Amino acid sequence: VLVNNAGVILDAKAKIAEVPIDLVRQTFEINTLGPLRFIQAFLPLLKESGYGRIVNVSSTLGSLTEMTSGTPGYSVSKTALNAVTRISADEVKEHNILINSMCPGYCKTDMTGGDNSPAPRTAEQGAATAIFLATLADDG
Repeated sequence: VLVNNAGVILDAKAKIAEVPIDLVRQTFEINTLGPLRFIQAFLPLLKESGYGRIVNVSSTLGSLTEMTSGTPGYSVSKTALNAVTRISADEVKEHNILINSMCPGYCKTDMTGGDNSPAPRTAEQGAATAIFLATLADDG
C-alpha cells in the first residue's frame, strides 16, 4: 500500500495573472511529480507481488467542476495529480492494483493552520477515506 500525501500551498490567495511561475513549478514538483515518482518506484514491486493499492491525496480544488480562483498552482497541481491517477490506474488494472485519488476535506493540519485552523475536520477524519481506499477488496 502506498499513500501519496504530498501537499503544499505556496500560492494562497494568488491570482492566476500574478502568481510567480516559480511557485507554480515548485508546487507542481511536490504535489504532482513527487507522487508520480513514488508510483514509478513502487509499481514494479506491486506488479511482481500481484497486489497493490495506491491512494493519491488530492483536493476539491483539483476538481474541474469544483475549483475556484485563488491558489492556482495548488489547484493545477492537484488536477494534474488526478490525471496521473486515472492514467496509472488504467495501465495497471490487469495486475490487481487499484489506484485512486481522494479528497480528505478541509482538515486541521499544519498546512491549514494546525489547531488554530477553522477547518471542521480532524486529520484522522480526513484519513478515513484513504484507509478505506487502501483496503479495498480486489473488485473495489
